[in-house]
Amino acid sequence: MAKTNHGDARGRVKSSACRYPSTPNGTKPSPSPSAAAAIPTPLGDPPAYEFQLRPVREFGARRPIGSPEAAYRYWQEVVCAADWYCPAKEHLVVLLLDTRCRLLGHHLVSVGSLTETIGEPRDILAPVLCCAAAGGFLLMHNHPSGDPNPSRSDHRLTGRVKAAAQLLRLPFHDHIIAGAPIPPDDPALDLYETPYYSFADDEEGWAWGMSNGKIE
Repeated sequence: MAKTNHGDARGRVKSSACRYPSTPNGTKPSPSPSAAAAIPTPLGDPPAYEFQLRPVREFGARRPIGSPEAAYRYWQEVVCAADWYCPAKEHLVVLLLDTRCRLLGHHLVSVGSLTETIGEPRDILAPVLCCAAAGGFLLMHNHPSGDPNPSRSDHRLTGRVKAAAQLLRLPFHDHIIAGAPIPPDDPALDLYETPYYSFADDEEGWAWGMSNGKIE
């Protein structure tokens, strides 16, 4: 169940010793108390960097993700095969789509516990904003229990992300909860109908292939 409520390592900058103006005889004067207070500290300020979004690994040709079923298949085939994936924990993942609902890739937002994971709208939308080719996105997470039905916190998180996406004019196509695959001959299949839950299938205001909320 996604929880609506994810430091940074700072490197030290080497600083050269303070250089004082030389006197006429070539010696260096001792600093006055006021001058000593203005001497930079040896550590200096932490550096600033230029960042860029880069792919980590390639998963083959760009595949269309035009339905909840297609998204769930991608979860099972690709996300579950990742080296960071643990079936006993919840994982919150963003799928980036182009304007034709073809997959650009996915981004792991957080790894949680058996019953919850952490997700804030800013962390979820950050990779969408950074990817210039992204024309929309899907939000996905799993329930290790196998039951894909959403919790109250899942509903709250979905509403917050949807509101933020509309404010930023980002097409939010769906939030899908992945349950455990169920064998066709398992009687438990009648409990869930499908091994996933789609907010777009169950609520109004969603549309695959177009902006949610009918953004003009």
